[in-house]
Amino acid sequence: MNPWIFGGSGRCGKTSMVLALNGKEGKIIGFQLEGLFAAYSEKYPVVFSNRIKKILITQYLQRPRYVDVERLKSKKPIAFFTTPLDDILNSIEFNSNNIVPIIASTLDIFAKDNNCETWAAYDLLPEFYFHRFLKYRPKINFATMLRDPRESIAAMLHWRCYPKPPENRDIRFKHSLIIWCLSIQTGLHLRKKYPKNFKVFSFNRIINNDNDEINRISKDIGVSSSLIKEYFSFEPFFTFDSFKGHKTPQGGWDNKLLTQLEYYQIDQLCKPFLREVENSLMPKTEVQIVKKLNGFIIFSKVVLLIGKLSPRFAKLIVDMRYFPKRRVFRFINISLDFFKNLLNLIIK
Repeated sequence: MNPWIFGGSGRCGKTSMVLALNGKEGKIIGFQLEGLFAAYSEKYPVVFSNRIKKILITQYLQRPRYVDVERLKSKKPIAFFTTPLDDILNSIEFNSNNIVPIIASTLDIFAKDNNCETWAAYDLLPEFYFHRFLKYRPKINFATMLRDPRESIAAMLHWRCYPKPPENRDIRFKHSLIIWCLSIQTGLHLRKKYPKNFKVFSFNRIINNDNDEINRISKDIGVSSSLIKEYFSFEPFFTFDSFKGHKTPQGGWDNKLLTQLEYYQIDQLCKPFLREVENSLMPKTEVQIVKKLNGFIIFSKVVLLIGKLSPRFAKLIVDMRYFPKRRVFRFINISLDFFKNLLNLIIK
């Protein structure tokens, strides 16, 4: 039984999917904290020294992480293990010079500590690093979680600050929308190319208790459908309704979280991907939209075109466009990687 990594954009259901896999059946247990595969892989693309590798894994297991939305409670990853830290470090194989398989080996111990065959973890946009996983730890399955973009994007904007609007709201909306599109575009491409290793699961269909989707997921992962149904018996915040708007954390409804122009931009950019998945994956709704072409849609489509060759480079362009101060050094590193891929494509 292979491990699973669940990815996708923000607020798409990947955390819920992992938490549903609670180890009760002794097959697969979800790691309750973010896997951070992508973050560590980006920060430490090559590590040669075993001493440094041990320092990084110690840091990975000992550094506290938030476990609640409000960021008031934190927990160290080592708390989910029964094997002592020194024994973990002595048990891991440090043969690889990439941090990805080393973290995966650490989670193998986590699964054994919890009397399960394997583990599942969630991460932000790990699909952008899929080929790195395939190279260093090929026996890992991936799934991109797909959620209605009107829900996912509204949640990304408001989940920590509602009812107040977030700072730089317009910038955050545009960034969130393009990242949603890049994520599902990459996921659909990888599903076609690696149908055995890569899946796309619908959060909305799971929440709506769609038996076909739940049975398909349970078969793919190797757990009972009842295990999934048991966890997903809740109505998530920011559920979208054509007439009421979005369900708020306070339990009411708000029809002003997104503007008419934003609904139009979502419609223009997301519909092609939703059609490719299959229309029945998403709830059909009628929204009054203002048909207005603008520079943002043109920019987004250019970025998505680049994303077909390199989703990491496409994301970096978006990050540099909307949050430039955070991304200067990453821009240099990923740009070099992109042009190397482009050169290899031309040579072939």
